[in-house]
Amino acid sequence: MNLSHKQIAGKIPVSPVVWLALICLFHFSLNIWRLLADNHAISTDEETHMIMARDYYSALFPHEGDRSLGGRLRALKSIRADVGNPVHPPLLHLSGALLIRILGYGIDRLAFTNTLVFMTALIGFYLLVRSFLKQSEALFATAVFSLTPMVYMASRYFMTDFLSMALVIWVIHALWKSEGYTRTKWTLLFGIFNGFALLTRSTAVLYYVFPCCLAAILGLKRVLECSPVFKLRGKAAAKLAGNVLAAAIIGIVLATPWYALHGKQFYQHWMKPQVLHEETPLSILQKTASTPVQKAESKTTTSAQPTAEKKEAAAPAAAEKTAAAENKKTEPETSSATWRFRLHRRIPWMRYPVFVINNAVFLPMFLLSLVGMISLFIHRKYNKRTESWSLFLWLWGSYILLTLLLSFSTPRYALQALPALSLFSAIPFLLLPNKAFRRILQALYLLLLLFQFGTLTVHAFSPLPEIRLPIQPDPEFQAVYEDPGLYVYKSVLHASSAYGRMQAPMKDNFKDRIFLAMLQNEQKQPYSGIEANYARLNMRGMLFEEKHYWMDTERPNPFLRKDIPDHLRPYRYFKHYGWGREINQIIPILPVVDYVVYTTEDISEEKEQEWLAHFKARGFELIERFYEERFGQVSARHYAVVARRERSARPVIQEEDDIRGLSLEELYRFRHSQAWASLTPQLQTQAGEQLTALFQSRGDGMRLNDSVTFLGATVTHEQQDQYHLNLLFKTEAVPTISCRLLVQGVVPPEDMARHFNQAGDQYGQFRWSFEPSPSPSFWPDKGYIMIPFPLQVKKAQYDLSFAFYIPGHGMWGHAAKLGSVDFASLPESHE
Repeated sequence: MNLSHKQIAGKIPVSPVVWLALICLFHFSLNIWRLLADNHAISTDEETHMIMARDYYSALFPHEGDRSLGGRLRALKSIRADVGNPVHPPLLHLSGALLIRILGYGIDRLAFTNTLVFMTALIGFYLLVRSFLKQSEALFATAVFSLTPMVYMASRYFMTDFLSMALVIWVIHALWKSEGYTRTKWTLLFGIFNGFALLTRSTAVLYYVFPCCLAAILGLKRVLECSPVFKLRGKAAAKLAGNVLAAAIIGIVLATPWYALHGKQFYQHWMKPQVLHEETPLSILQKTASTPVQKAESKTTTSAQPTAEKKEAAAPAAAEKTAAAENKKTEPETSSATWRFRLHRRIPWMRYPVFVINNAVFLPMFLLSLVGMISLFIHRKYNKRTESWSLFLWLWGSYILLTLLLSFSTPRYALQALPALSLFSAIPFLLLPNKAFRRILQALYLLLLLFQFGTLTVHAFSPLPEIRLPIQPDPEFQAVYEDPGLYVYKSVLHASSAYGRMQAPMKDNFKDRIFLAMLQNEQKQPYSGIEANYARLNMRGMLFEEKHYWMDTERPNPFLRKDIPDHLRPYRYFKHYGWGREINQIIPILPVVDYVVYTTEDISEEKEQEWLAHFKARGFELIERFYEERFGQVSARHYAVVARRERSARPVIQEEDDIRGLSLEELYRFRHSQAWASLTPQLQTQAGEQLTALFQSRGDGMRLNDSVTFLGATVTHEQQDQYHLNLLFKTEAVPTISCRLLVQGVVPPEDMARHFNQAGDQYGQFRWSFEPSPSPSFWPDKGYIMIPFPLQVKKAQYDLSFAFYIPGHGMWGHAAKLGSVDFASLPESHE
C-alpha cells in the first residue's frame, strides 16, 4: 500500500517534548559555540560575580591550607559579599563554584552556568504557558521567548539577572499552580522558588509582588465560595493561612541566614542611613532630584584611596548607578524628616519602554506585545482567565515598581519581565482564525527573530547593520546609550555598562593586551620581589584576571592560563595594590608598585600629559597605549600601561664567591628575581643556605603573634625625601588573615621647629599605613620574609615603631620598636 507524504507525516508521532528538546538543543549548541568563539573582556559586575564564584570555590574546595569542615566554614564566612557594592546574594556564585568543581576552572565554564539556567528557563516557560495554551501554541510561545534578543544574549554572561529571570518564571508557575495558595504542594514549591530568587537578587520580588497579591485575592475568593457552611469556610481559611505561612517560613529559612549574616552591608546599601545622596538606590529616601549631567555614567563614585580596605573595584557599583542624572528637573529640598519617605519618582515613564525597544526586544516584538495585551483582554478565549491578569500584572507591575521605587535604571533590569512581554507578542498569532495564514505569519515572525539572532550571535552579516526609526522619546538616555532612534534590529545590545558590548563574538580583549604588555616588560626589566604590584588610575576591573597570571610552583595555581607562551611565563604574582580617579590618590603608593594602568575615559589630552609627566618624574615610562572605540555608556578611550624603570642593578652570581659578597638585602632581591631560575641547582642551594644564614644571624628576634617573629630592620635612602624601611621577619605559619602595616614616627621638639616650623616643646607624631607586600597569603610557611615599607619623610630624626593591624579589629599581636633613625645622615643610594 502506497502512502502519500501527508499520510506518512500524519503517522509520525511528534511529541511536544521532542520539539521542546529541539529548541533547547538549538540554544544549548549555539551557546557553547558562542562561549568558545567569544573573547569579550570580563568587566564591572560580571567580573565581581566571577571573583565571588572563584572565592566560593576556593573556600568550599580548597587546594591548600585547612581542608577540614570547620576550615571551609570559616573560609565561607570570610568571603566578602560587598565586593564592588552592592551586597550580592550567593546563589549564582555557589552555582558557578560547583560548576568549576565539575568541569574545571575557566571563564567560559563559569559563563556556561547561565546556559544551563537557560535550559531550565525554557522548560519552566513552556510549563507556565501550557497552563492555558494548547501544546502547539505553547511551543510557538516558547520559541518566541527563546529568540528574545536580551534573553539569549544575557544567557552567555555570568550575571545574576539571568538566574533571577529563570527563578521568576518558576515562581510564577508555582503561583499559578497553587490556585491562590490553596494547593499545598505548589504553595510550598512557591516558597522554595521565592527563597532561591531572593538568594539571587534582592530585587527579585519586585517582579512578582503584584501576581502574588492577585493569587491571595483568588485564594480568599475560593475560601468564600467553597461552601455556604461557616465551619467548612473556616477550615478552608485555616488551610489557606497555613499554606501561606508554610511558604513564608520556607522562604525565610532559605534566604534569611545569608541576609542576617550580611544585614549591616545590606541595610547600608539600600537605606543609606549615614547620608542621603543622589545615588541612594531607593527613590523614596532621596530628598532632592538628581543633578543633571551630560552622561548617565556616574563619576561620583566614592573616591578610593590606595589602601587595602578600599582597593576593591568600586566601578561595578558605579556601573549599576548609571542613572545619577535621571531627571533634569530639580525639586526643592525639604527640611521635614517625614518627607524622606514620600513617593519620589526619579525615572521618566518613557525610559523603560525605550530601553526595552532598543536593547531588549526591538520594535517588532514590542509592538506585537502591545497588540497581544489588547487582544488578551478583548478576546473571550482569554479575558476571563486569571493567568491573563497575572501576566499583565507581572509585566506592568514590574514596570511601575522599577520606575517608582528605584532611583537608577538600566535596560537589563527589564530582563525578568521579558518572558511576559514575549508571550504577549505571540498572542496575536494564536488568535488568527485561518490556520494556514496563521502558520505563515508565525513562520515569518520566527524568521525575523532568527535573523536578529544571527546578527547578534554569529555575525552582523547584513549590508545594513541596523534599521531604526528616527524617533527619540527619551533623547537624554538614547544619547547616553548611543541609540538615536527606535530599532527594528541592530547588531549590538547595551544592557548596561555592567555587561559591556553584547554582540557577535569578539576576538580583541583590552585586558589581555594590558597583561601581555606587563608580561613582556617583566622579561626585560631586572625586577625583583614576590609580587608585581600594579595600580589602576581612572580604570575599572583587572582584579579577576590577575590570578590567571600568577606563578604555578610549589604553591599550586589552579587558575593559571594555559595559553601563556613559555618565554612569557610569570615569575612573580601580579597584585592589585590600589586605585584612584585622580593621580594624587595613587601618588603615595607609587614607590610600592611596578606598573600603573590607566584610561583616558572622560579626561583631556592635556590631563593625560600631566599624568605622564608625573610618572616620568617618579621613574616610570610608557610601555603600551591603544585605542578602544565607544560602546553604549562607555565613551571612546585609550588604555595605557606605564612601568617602573629600575634604578638599581641586579646582582650577578656566577660562582660561590659572588654569593658570599652579597648583603642580606641584595641576596634576598636576587632570590626573588627572574635571574634565580638561571642559576645551576648547586648555586641555588648555596645561595639559599647563605640567605638563611644571614637571616639567622639576626638572632631570635621578637615574637609578634602566632605567625610572625620580627628579626630587625634596615633603612635605605632612595632619592630626595624617599626612603625604604626593610622589615625582616621569620614566619611560623602562613597567615590566614588580611592585615596592614602601621608605622609610627615621633619627632623631638627641636626637629619639629627646624623642619616643620612648629614652635614650642611639643613632640610630633606621624603615622604611615600600607598593605604589606608581599601579601600575607604569599608568605612562606616556616621561612623568612622581607617587607619593604616606603617612607616619604623630612630629613629629621624619628623614633620609629610599627605594628600589624587588621582593619576593623585592631592590632594583630604586639607592636615593635625600631629605635631612633636620623634620616638626614643616610646617604642616597646610587646602586
